[in-house]
Amino acid sequence: MSRTGTFKIFRRSRGLCFGPVDHIMGRLIYMALLMFLVLAAGCGPRHVRPHGSEAITLAVAGDTGLSASLYRTESHGGAAHPPGLVLIHRPGGDRAVWRPFATWLQQRGYLVVVPDFRPKELVPTAPHASAESVRPWDEVFPALRAAKQALLDAGADPANLAVAGEGAGAGFAFEYALRDRDMQGVIALSPEAGVAGFKAREQVKRLGDCPLLLMVSEADPHGAALARALRQAASGFCELRTFTVAGYGADLLTNSANARAQALLWMKTVLTGASGADQDGKKAPPVPR
Repeated sequence: MSRTGTFKIFRRSRGLCFGPVDHIMGRLIYMALLMFLVLAAGCGPRHVRPHGSEAITLAVAGDTGLSASLYRTESHGGAAHPPGLVLIHRPGGDRAVWRPFATWLQQRGYLVVVPDFRPKELVPTAPHASAESVRPWDEVFPALRAAKQALLDAGADPANLAVAGEGAGAGFAFEYALRDRDMQGVIALSPEAGVAGFKAREQVKRLGDCPLLLMVSEADPHGAALARALRQAASGFCELRTFTVAGYGADLLTNSANARAQALLWMKTVLTGASGADQDGKKAPPVPR
């Protein structure tokens, strides 16, 4: 069964192929769109006024609730229901790391929810996860489902939802996309080899026809090598983007207008059915599950 939505080119189970002329024309269109977005990245909002974030509490069974930030938007190019994105921070970090990118997306017509998985007794000190800073999956999964519901309650298009994770939080993004087929794409920034017992390579293999974008700084040789290995392990459409600017996880998007523009172009293609191009990613038949 394929994932639903308006994604025209790389939606699940399509299996489209392109000839040499299509490939060249597609690449030219893609590069033109990318150049436009890079130039526009530093400009003001196109569709909405900035609202900032709204503090919400995600209802999680057996818990008093989980704090989160909701970034509302007024419109998405006139669409009644904008696309929605759940952002997952690295274990040991907090939701504030996503604030610049979430605000930037909000100004461009995206609904965003950022749960705060930070244990109250921990203070983030390093980008990489320590064992005691990782929440168990049986706590994370209900919170991500509640974050998705918060997007829908705020008016997000149920056919255009995605999840992103930074650092070891990318492993939670992979796992959530595997378990919730409403997720039409995954973005992983500086992914780690695994988290909470999950192995990133195995997760990526199982993603099948769920589009995946990997983003990493070349200043992180270990992370860049792992990202290349994950791209090779992917069984479906997967793109890898590397950047010379230094930055780990969501900081990469904060530090680089080019990285933001590329992430936005990918989301426009995957979530809103923008005219896409045959890119450097891998496409293969979906993995039966």
